[in-house]
This record gives sequence, structure tokens and C-alpha cells, in this order.
Amino acid sequence: NRHELLRVLSNLINNSMEAFDENSKNPEIKIKCFKKYTQSKSLNIIEISDNGRGITKEVVDQLGQKNI
Repeated sequence: NRHELLRVLSNLINNSMEAFDENSKNPEIKIKCFKKYTQSKSLNIIEISDNGRGITKEVVDQLGQKNI
């Protein structure tokens, strides 16, 4: 659903912004959109990355859960 996708993208971008602080040098968020074709279908891919401080192992273990 469109609204759910927008919410997820917004959360990912906000999380990336929070990864920066006043000591961050050249903070950068990259958003890459492309199509990938397989034998049976085409996929729309969105990649979001940043060069922030990263996330803790505890948070990594919770990724995919609601409200994380």
C-alpha cells in the first residue's frame, strides 16, 4: 500500500538523519532507485544508505519488528 511505503521510506530517512551529529564529517544520505529484471518478473528496488555512526547490535537484532 502506498501510505505504508511512504511511512517506511520516511522512517528510514529520518533514522539516517539521526545517525549524524555535530562531529559528523560530510554527512551523506544516498537514495538509489532502480529496476531489476528476473526471468519471471521485474522488481522496483529502493536502496537507502548513509555514512552515519551505525546502529547497535541490539537494534540490528530487532530490525523488521514494528516500531523499530
